[in-house]
Amino acid sequence: MKKKVLLIAAIVAGVFTTSDLNAQEEGSAFKPASGDITLEVNFRPMNASPIDINNLRLRYFIKDDLALRASLHMDIGANTSNRYDSLNGSQVELETVNANASFGIGLGIEKHFAGTERLSPWVGADFMFVSNGTVSTDQRIGVDPNDATKQVQYESETTNGSTMIAFNVVGGVDYYFAKNFYLGTEVGLGFSTTANAEGETTNPGGPATTSKTPASGSFTFGENVNGAIRVGFMF
Repeated sequence: MKKKVLLIAAIVAGVFTTSDLNAQEEGSAFKPASGDITLEVNFRPMNASPIDINNLRLRYFIKDDLALRASLHMDIGANTSNRYDSLNGSQVELETVNANASFGIGLGIEKHFAGTERLSPWVGADFMFVSNGTVSTDQRIGVDPNDATKQVQYESETTNGSTMIAFNVVGGVDYYFAKNFYLGTEVGLGFSTTANAEGETTNPGGPATTSKTPASGSFTFGENVNGAIRVGFMF
């Protein structure tokens, strides 16, 4: 917690110190112009990992007040847990692994308004496609199908997947606290539709079974807020 407070304090101090220095530069242009490119990440100061590089956004200004944007989302992870059980009178260690992968891409456009020398308010529209997949493996103890008086160890596997399509009308503001560096916020209103693929669980032993969950879908409409601070630079 102490490290997070020090990190936030350092960033705030850097913003104001740099702003004071740049304020002395007369005639300096802080905001992007036609042909400029910005790259940004999400910053969540209270998270264990404050800088979120799983969500990257690139913007290309085709005009001083008009930008095309592309977002890339990627998240791959796995967690493992262990437990003990009895197998034919002996204690054995069993393992459960949950793995997930998520990939998404977004395309959009932003219209920027005059604002001030450093402040750039904007509105826009954004289309997003996200694909998710999970695989869970679980080591278990079951009855030996060849000898009901014995036990066997086997591994079950469960797979699930989904795809999401979303469209949002978005708006936000960028504050250029130094030349080529900015902080920003963003809110939106729109809809998303999610299709969940058929899930499957296989148990190869004790006895062997296969079960499935039916495919499903959902539709949502409402506001969405990016709870992170957008941190970016221009080049």
